[in-house]
Amino acid sequence: MKITLEIPDFAPLVLNKDLNELKEEIKLSSALFLYKKGKLSLEQASSFAKLSIYEFLKKCKKNAISNINYNDSELKNELEMLKNL
Repeated sequence: MKITLEIPDFAPLVLNKDLNELKEEIKLSSALFLYKKGKLSLEQASSFAKLSIYEFLKKCKKNAISNINYNDSELKNELEMLKNL
């Protein structure tokens, strides 16, 4: 699927990026946002950004996005399992 985004002519100049760099940055920013919101899994987000999972995790760390997303019941279950070890 393709989505067309109209970028003002001044954007690459002001942001000091060529169009390909800008395109990649927009894809990464979108993937990070959707991952942070829980809309994409780690695998989906890394694929969206066209990065390996490890590269995407590095970008998450750089952008202070946690890769551990437990809800309350999942966290409780994990803690219970650890207690039983």
